[in-house]
Amino acid sequence: MHILFPVCDSLSDFNNGSVIVTPGISGNWSYDAIAEFSCITGYVLSHNGSLRCVQNGFGTANWNDTVPTCEIQDCNDLHQPTNGTIELNGTTYLSVVRYTCDLGFYLNGPEHRKCLPSGKWSATAPTCNAIRKRIINGISFKTIS
Repeated sequence: MHILFPVCDSLSDFNNGSVIVTPGISGNWSYDAIAEFSCITGYVLSHNGSLRCVQNGFGTANWNDTVPTCEIQDCNDLHQPTNGTIELNGTTYLSVVRYTCDLGFYLNGPEHRKCLPSGKWSATAPTCNAIRKRIINGISFKTIS
């Protein structure tokens, strides 16, 4: 006697990541299979990365949750420095921000920062510090303070 177990839908299309399936009772997509999802660098799962193929009351099976998606990492939290400006091409993974200071100020820190896979910006945000003039023996010098 051969018993057939219900089968869940295939999970073969998974963008920006991968899925590894531990086979269930009678194969990859059958009852009690476990699907583990992971994302490529710079992307994060939208929710729980593990699904189980469960039998419902109608002799069929389905995954116990919706299939997650891999969303691009967003670094957010980017502020313009006092007495300066920022130019950026986005706030997601691999985006770059460029800092400049207003006239009379110099940049103290990196000119560029990049959005990292961790969701953090590289380096510490720079500041714009005032350039001060000093006059010694009638000669004007710009000093950085």
